[in-house]
Amino acid sequence: MAEQESKQALMIQLPWTIPQQENKQAVVLQQPNGQKVYLDLNHSTDTTAISSFGLSVLIAVILGLFATWLAYWYGRRSFDLTKQSFDSLIEQIKSSENVTLKTNSELMSTQQVQKEYELKFLRKQADRSDFRKKSFEYIHIAKLLMKFLVIKINNIEDSTWDYLIKQHKSTFYDEFQSRVEPDFEKLGAISLELFMILNIKSVNHYKFSKMIEDINRNILSILNTLDSKIETTKNVKSMSNQINELLILMTEIIHSDEALN
Repeated sequence: MAEQESKQALMIQLPWTIPQQENKQAVVLQQPNGQKVYLDLNHSTDTTAISSFGLSVLIAVILGLFATWLAYWYGRRSFDLTKQSFDSLIEQIKSSENVTLKTNSELMSTQQVQKEYELKFLRKQADRSDFRKKSFEYIHIAKLLMKFLVIKINNIEDSTWDYLIKQHKSTFYDEFQSRVEPDFEKLGAISLELFMILNIKSVNHYKFSKMIEDINRNILSILNTLDSKIETTKNVKSMSNQINELLILMTEIIHSDEALN
């Protein structure tokens, strides 16, 4: 009877009235000698979980440290490469600046030399043009003077020449002097301008000076020898030859770079 009541009391208990009992799992190991060994799985499972968690944390920490080191290494490497690239760029810029400065310096020197050469060439061309112009002017005046003297000599007979010297010497001299002296002064002024254009170290400078001096001396001799038609004629012929030789020398000087400054 009591047993039946106990069963009924057990049967009417609700699920939430049943006290929770600890679930335990165990494994029985059969030993060869027939003994049984009980293993508590709950304790083993907890230990395994903790060990797995600790191992996971340790691996995570190691991976994190490795990732941090790797990031630092790549960052440092990237910084070094960037610094090397920057330093290389700076060196290239400096090298480029040095090359540019050297090139500009050489270019300026070349341009300066070329400019000096061009200026020298232009100056020499100007001197050549002036010398040609002054030479033509000198020869033109000298030939007009020669023409005047030749006409006088050819148009005056020997006897008439002697008569004019004896009877009208002053008038006769004045007629010559009024024409010869102004031309002589003009020729002297032009010859000085020609001397200034010529290179004083040139060989042609000496030749030119000598010819001009001979012509000037001949002109003065003509004025001093009017008493004798024969001497005057001789001096005029000599002057004509000197003018022709001077014209040849002037042509050589015009076409020579060495004779000009």
